[in-house]
Amino acid sequence: MYSFKIISFHIYDSIQEIGIDSIQFHLEVLKEGRTFYTLLSYRDIYRFCEENLPNVATYLKGVRNNISGFGPKETKVWAILQEEAFEIEPLFYQFIEQHQDWLSPASKPITAEERKAMDEIVRELGKESTLIRDANLRETAFMDKILEDLTARVLEFYPEIFESNSENITMLKDILVKNISNLSLELEALAFESLKDYRKLKSGKIDELE
Repeated sequence: MYSFKIISFHIYDSIQEIGIDSIQFHLEVLKEGRTFYTLLSYRDIYRFCEENLPNVATYLKGVRNNISGFGPKETKVWAILQEEAFEIEPLFYQFIEQHQDWLSPASKPITAEERKAMDEIVRELGKESTLIRDANLRETAFMDKILEDLTARVLEFYPEIFESNSENITMLKDILVKNISNLSLELEALAFESLKDYRKLKSGKIDELE
C-alpha cells in the first residue's frame, strides 16, 4: 500500500530541555532500499488530523481537555493514548505519505572533529536553555496550582456553577484560564524587573530600591 516502511520510532519529550511538556516522534523509515529519518511533533500529527481526520482530532482534543492544567501536557496525553490502546503508527504512515519531503537520508558517520564542535555548541546552548527551562517549569507549575486552588474555591463558594449545564462549566474554565494567564504574564514581567534590580544591588550600582 505504501512505498515505504516505518522501521522504528522513538519518543522524546522536551521537559528536561526547555521545560515544556511536548513530545516528538523520531522515525526511521526504509524507502527504496535506503534508510531515512524524520522528526514529527505531536502537534504536527494533531494538525494533520484536524485537516484530514476530524474524528480523530476530536478524540485527541477530548483527551487533552480531560487533563487539568496549562500547557500542552503531551506526555500525559500520550500516557492516556497508550492506556486506551490508541494506534498512532497508521497516522505516521498517512502523514509521511503526504509529506515525503520531510524524510532526510541517513547521514554519514560523524567525525571526531565534528562531534567535538557539536558538543561545544550544545554546551553553550545548554547554559541558556537551562534558564528557559526553569522559567517555563515555574510558570506552568504556578498556573496549574492557581487553577487547582481557584477551582476548589469556586466549588466551595459557587457550587451552583458546577451543578448547572456544561456550557456554564466551560465558561468558568475559560474565565479562569484567561485571568490566570494574564496574572502569570504580569508576575513574570515583575519578576524580571525585580531580578534586574537585585543584580544591580549585588553589583553595588544602586544603594536601595525606590
